[in-house]
Amino acid sequence: MSNKEKKFQILELTTCTNTDKNFASARLFKHSKPNYIQLVADLKMKGYTVMFDTLEIGSLGHWSINTQNALDRFIKDTCNNPQRSVTRRILQDASKISISTSQTISFARKSTPWINPF
Repeated sequence: MSNKEKKFQILELTTCTNTDKNFASARLFKHSKPNYIQLVADLKMKGYTVMFDTLEIGSLGHWSINTQNALDRFIKDTCNNPQRSVTRRILQDASKISISTSQTISFARKSTPWINPF
């Protein structure tokens, strides 16, 4: 967020299963979610330029070209003279975190105290 430039940037991270269909579904779901739509509208009414995008990282660490492009836009817009490798490093780190948390969740499901929330 920049009050000086009246610019607000929102990146929403989602972890989904590793298929193109699920990447697209997760992206569409987040972009059509009423609370994000309302937040963007409220910020625009206050005079902000708003960039809202989503990053989808698969539970096995993959990402789509849309995710890479969204992060590229964000980095180019927020960093002065960014290195080309910044996007890839961020995505690789997010990928490792996604794999690790997916594994933790999977192991936790097999433990006795696990209660299925659905």
